[in-house]
Amino acid sequence: MPAIPMGAWNKVSYGINSSRGFTLIEVLVALVVATLGILAVTGTVLTTSRITNLLQEQSLAHFVAMNVATDFRLAPQLPDVGSQDGDAEFAGNDWRWFADISETQVEGLRRIEIRVAYAAEPDKTITDLVAFVSPSSPEMQFRDWTGSQQRRNLQAGP
Repeated sequence: MPAIPMGAWNKVSYGINSSRGFTLIEVLVALVVATLGILAVTGTVLTTSRITNLLQEQSLAHFVAMNVATDFRLAPQLPDVGSQDGDAEFAGNDWRWFADISETQVEGLRRIEIRVAYAAEPDKTITDLVAFVSPSSPEMQFRDWTGSQQRRNLQAGP
């Protein structure tokens, strides 16, 4: 057996040169990198959540504006030029709408600018919509969507 110098014996038998643990600095750097990654993911999730709530709010307000425009279109007469406002309850929220009605260059056609906000914050507009309304023609017939006409036809028989 060859002779091993005294200083080399400890290094060979215990593997001091071949394996060693992490230093405190390396652990701290790894923790900082992991923390920055977690913060970036958390920020992205919070931003996505905020945008999702904003889009839901705008979609619901747009439905309210479309309902108001439909009410104007289904009215028997053209709305008067000027401003109107009202309240609506939709999707569990109380809404406030404002409509500015103006003439157009086309006779018998009105332009309606509808603005929708929460009833509690009427100065904070959530959505805007522009609609055009014309008078309904005398030939226009409205279908009874309640089904009563269909029931009457069935009761009368063939």
